[in-house]
Amino acid sequence: LILTTSGSDFILSGKVPTMIPASETLLKFRNPTLLSAHTGTSASQIEALKEEITKVQNELGEMKAKYDAAEKRHAERKELNVKRHSEEIVTLRKINQQLKLQLEGVITYRR
Repeated sequence: LILTTSGSDFILSGKVPTMIPASETLLKFRNPTLLSAHTGTSASQIEALKEEITKVQNELGEMKAKYDAAEKRHAERKELNVKRHSEEIVTLRKINQQLKLQLEGVITYRR
């Protein structure tokens, strides 16, 4: 049982509630052997967990790269759609103006 509180200088450790300075505990458990002795885990379990952490971090990196690529493609498509839409609006306005002029010409000719 290890209980840490943020901002505290002490950690509650072990079955008997004794207070150990946090800095002392951190230095002590940097050594995997001492950590495994304290927590009851074996060195092979610790190595397996480290490998799993590395694997998950690699997967996370790959997922981030895929996400960034998808985000970039989406932004490019959106920009292209906005550009096409703007060009279509300009074209339709020109056509509308031409049709108005033709209609005015027909109306003026009939009078």
